[in-house]
Amino acid sequence: MLFLTLQEQAPFSKPLNNLQAQTDPQTDKMRASMQRSLKKDDRRAETPVIILVIGLLRQDDCYISELIDFVQHTSETELIFIYCKNFNEVRQLSILENVNVILLDLTEQEKSSQCLISSVNQLIPDQPIIAFTTLDADLMHLNLQHESVQDYLAIEHLDSNFLKHSIHYAIQKQHIQNGRRESGLSLEQRCRQLNQILSSSIDGVLIIDMKNKIRFINPAGEFLLGAKRNQLLNTFFAHPLHDRTKFEIKQANSRGKVMILEARSVRTSWENQFAFLVTLRNITDEKKQHVRDEKQRLRVKHLAYHDLLTRLPNRQLLDDRLTQALVQGRRENKRFALLFLDLDDFKEINDTCGHHTGDEILRKVARRLTNCVRESDTVGRYGGDEFVIIMNDISESADAAKVSSKIISQIKRPFILGNRQIHLTTSIGIAIFPVDGNTISQLLHHADAAMYLAKKNRKGTYNFYNRTIKLNKQLTERKEFNLRGAYKKHEFIIYYQPQIECGGNLIAGVEALLRWQHPKRGILNPEDFLPKVKNSKFSEKLGLWILSQAVGQCKCWQSQYGFDLRVALSLSDFQWHQKNLPHKMQAILENLDLSPGALNLEIDGRQADFTSHIFRLRLHNLHRTGVNLTYVGFGKDNCSMPYLLELPFDIFKIDTATTAFIRQKTSMRKAFAALIDMVHSFDKTVIASGVESEDDIRMLRALGCDLLQGPGCCEPLPVARISDFIRSTRKKTHFYTKIQKAGFQ
Repeated sequence: MLFLTLQEQAPFSKPLNNLQAQTDPQTDKMRASMQRSLKKDDRRAETPVIILVIGLLRQDDCYISELIDFVQHTSETELIFIYCKNFNEVRQLSILENVNVILLDLTEQEKSSQCLISSVNQLIPDQPIIAFTTLDADLMHLNLQHESVQDYLAIEHLDSNFLKHSIHYAIQKQHIQNGRRESGLSLEQRCRQLNQILSSSIDGVLIIDMKNKIRFINPAGEFLLGAKRNQLLNTFFAHPLHDRTKFEIKQANSRGKVMILEARSVRTSWENQFAFLVTLRNITDEKKQHVRDEKQRLRVKHLAYHDLLTRLPNRQLLDDRLTQALVQGRRENKRFALLFLDLDDFKEINDTCGHHTGDEILRKVARRLTNCVRESDTVGRYGGDEFVIIMNDISESADAAKVSSKIISQIKRPFILGNRQIHLTTSIGIAIFPVDGNTISQLLHHADAAMYLAKKNRKGTYNFYNRTIKLNKQLTERKEFNLRGAYKKHEFIIYYQPQIECGGNLIAGVEALLRWQHPKRGILNPEDFLPKVKNSKFSEKLGLWILSQAVGQCKCWQSQYGFDLRVALSLSDFQWHQKNLPHKMQAILENLDLSPGALNLEIDGRQADFTSHIFRLRLHNLHRTGVNLTYVGFGKDNCSMPYLLELPFDIFKIDTATTAFIRQKTSMRKAFAALIDMVHSFDKTVIASGVESEDDIRMLRALGCDLLQGPGCCEPLPVARISDFIRSTRKKTHFYTKIQKAGFQ
C-alpha cells in the first residue's frame, strides 16, 4: 500500500524520477514504498485500488499515526492513497476517473457537510465516500441517505483495522449499486455483454441438449476441441452427461497437441428445454505438475527410509520391518532370524584405497547380499560396513545357517574395480526369534554379540547366539574391568629378553614382553590375562603404553651405552588392525627423537593373509615409516617362501615350536639350512627363538641363523637386571654384528 500527496500522484502521468522532493521523513518512506509497488504493478494484471483522502491529515494531529500504521502494515490488497488538503488540489488531479474510494474529512471545514459531499459528487461522481466526523457532531443532521456516502467514522476512534474493513465494505457496496443500475439494460445489451464474457473466457463453454448434441460453443471451446464452430454445432458430444458431475477428457486441439480437459456438467435450460451446461478447462499442465509432485513425494519418502549409497533400507525402515516381524511372529507363532553382518577390516580399504573405492565396494556388497536372500526377506544397511538381514518365517535354524554360508561364500569372491582385485570376508552373528529375544533391542544386541565372537575366533565365519556367548561376554567385561584397574594402579611392567648375535655371543637387541605384577598371584604372563580382552578397546590403549615404554627404555640404553641397541615388540591382532598405527608410532618415536630403525615390529604369520590386498598395503605403510618388520613363523607349512621374500620383511623368525621340531627331526635340518641360505641371498636376517641349551645354540649356528633368543641364552629380565646383562656383555668386546646388512641397518 502507498500513501501519496498531491505532488506524488505524478507517477500516473510522468516518470517517478520527476517527483518533487519532500522534507517529511514519513513521506520519503511512502515514496519508496510507492516505487516498489509500481514496479509490482508493471508485472501484475490487476489494477490497484486508488483511495483519495481529502483533508483529514494535519501535522499536529495525533491520529495521523493510526492511518500511517494502516498504510505501512496492511498487505491483503494493493492500495494507493492520494492525499489532498483541499478541493483546489483535488481539481488539479489528472486521475480522478481512476479513484475507487474517497475518504472525506468533515471536521474543521469551512463548508457544511452537505456542501462538502455535494462538491465531491460533482468532482468525482458515482464513487463511494467514507466520511470522518466527530463524536459531538449531530449525526441526525447529516444526509445519511445519500447513496454515495457508504459510512461515517468518528475521528476520535479511528482504528486501522476498522478503517480497512470500512474501505472494503464501501467498494463492495458500490459494486452492488452499479449492478442494480445495470439491471435496467435491455435484453440485447445483456446478450451482447454475455457474448463478450464468453468470448473472452479461457474456459470452454458448451450447451448440450438432452440428445447429447452440441447447441452452443464459445471460441475457447472450439480451440480445446480442435474444430471450428460450424463443425461442432449439432454434432454429438461423445461423453454421457449427468447433473453436477466432473470427468476428464483427452482431446487433441486445433494444433494437434493432446490435452487433458476437465469437464464439469450442470443441468440448465436452452430454448425452453432441458440441457446441460458443460465447461471445459485445460488441466494438462496441472496433471504434469501433479505427476512431478507425486514422483518427488515418493522420492522424498524413499530417501527417508533408504540408504543413499546402497539404496537398501536404512536403520529406520529396518526397525519398522523388525516391528512387523515381531507382531506377525507373536500373532502367528512364527520364527524369524536376524543376521548381523560386519565386513572384516573394511576400514583399511577406506584408509588405503580411498573412500570412493570403499563406497563402490559397499554398493557391490549390497547387490550380492540381496541376491542371497528371498524376496520376502529384508536386507538393510545398519551403518558404516554393518548390514542386517531379516529372514521371515523360517522353519528351523539351519535355514539361517545356509543363507549365512551362501553370503560368506559370495563376499569372499574378489571385488573387481578396474585393474584391481580386492578380497574381503564377512563375519555374521545370528539371533532367532523368540529363542534369543522377543524385542528389537534384544535381538540386535544378541546378534551383534554372536557376530563379535565369530570375528574374534575366526573371521569370515558365522555364529549363533547362545548362553555361552552371554557368559563369555560377561567374563570378558569383568576381566577388562580388572585390567583397567591394574593399569590405573601401575601394576603392569615390562620384561626384556636379549637377542644374542650367533657368532660372537653379543647382545644385538631385546624383545619387550608384558607382565602383570598381580598383588596376590605374583608375576603373570600375557597368556594368563590377555586372551579374553585382546580385541577390546583397552588392548589398543595397553599396546600404545607398551610401545612408548619400550621405545623410551631403548633410547635410554642407547644414550647410556653408546651403541644402537634395538627393541622388538610383538603386535597383537588388535594392534595390527588398529587404525592409524603408523602415525601413532611415528609420533612416539619423534617425541623421543629416536630413529625408526631402533624399533622392530614382529608380525605373527597366523594373523597374516597373504592374498589380501589390504594386508599388503598395511604392511608397506608400516615399512615406509623406517621400522624393521619381522615375520614370525618362518619354516611353517603355510609359509610360501617366494611370496614372503617379496614382502617388506627384514627379519624372519623361527618360533619356539619350529625350533623344537628342528631339534627332534634331524632329517629336516638340511631343508632349513637351504631356506636360511635363500633368505640370506635376499639380504635378510634369520632369528631363532625357543633356544633351551648349548646344543640348540650349536645346531642353529650350524644352520646359519644370525640371532638367537630363548632361556638357553637368557631368561626375560626386568629393566634393572637386563641393564646389568647389557653392561657385562659390552665389557667383553666392542659391538660387532654381521646382521647390519639386513634388519639392523
